[in-house]
Amino acid sequence: MKNKEVWVVGVGPMALEYAKILKDSEISVKFIGRGEKSAEIFKSETGITPHTGGLENFIHKSKEIPSHAIVAVGVSELAEQTLILL
Repeated sequence: MKNKEVWVVGVGPMALEYAKILKDSEISVKFIGRGEKSAEIFKSETGITPHTGGLENFIHKSKEIPSHAIVAVGVSELAEQTLILL
């Protein structure tokens, strides 16, 4: 997946596990979360600064479209975040 970009939506426990795998890869990864508190925890555990403000906000500001996305949010948010990506 060289020259590909992956967006990981969510910065909670599941995203922490994805970060461990993707951190040392050659894949360009952007982690997107909502709140500052979860972003701070994510950064302190991974060394990666996630984008905050939520997925919709990030999409409106981004000029890029990812080649892939991983939705790593809680079950209650899974459908909504996936639909936003679509």
